[in-house]
Amino acid sequence: MERFGLTSEQAFDMMTTGLQEGLSANGDFLESITEYAPVFADAGFSAEQMYAIMESGASSGVLGTDKISDAIKEMGVILGEGGERAETAFKAIGLNFNEIAGFVEAGDETWADYFDDIVAGINGIEDPLERQRVQVQIFGTMAEDMGVGFTEALTSMGASLADFEGATDSLNAKYESFGAL
Repeated sequence: MERFGLTSEQAFDMMTTGLQEGLSANGDFLESITEYAPVFADAGFSAEQMYAIMESGASSGVLGTDKISDAIKEMGVILGEGGERAETAFKAIGLNFNEIAGFVEAGDETWADYFDDIVAGINGIEDPLERQRVQVQIFGTMAEDMGVGFTEALTSMGASLADFEGATDSLNAKYESFGAL
């Protein structure tokens, strides 16, 4: 709530929706939110983008929201450190790391602003071995663990607070009227 400026109702609605949509199939959704919300916020992602990344990761076969969230954490560390690894990976996907890092360092943009461009660039690499290499250069060992298809469905788009609105009240209403059914 604090990191993303959400009301308690918005936060609970987002968590309720995630639980209803199976994001806690491995029992890690709520823990992932607690542990990684600061990581997502520091990289410039909104709560909705964090949810969309967790959801798209889970729907593409990533085992648990912790794994996808940890990949975002590793991305933040790798891009924050910069260097030849990041420069080489960005060159492979058609982006200029030093230019983008300059915008991020100046506070004009965030890594989240480029997330979908980074993923699209990776997905545009035809050679699966090269795609896997670049994924690992950007997302670290989590990408290594998840294989070449890791970024195929990954996106930060698709969720909005309006999508979650009323989820908790709706769930409460079902259980409050359970005896009347």
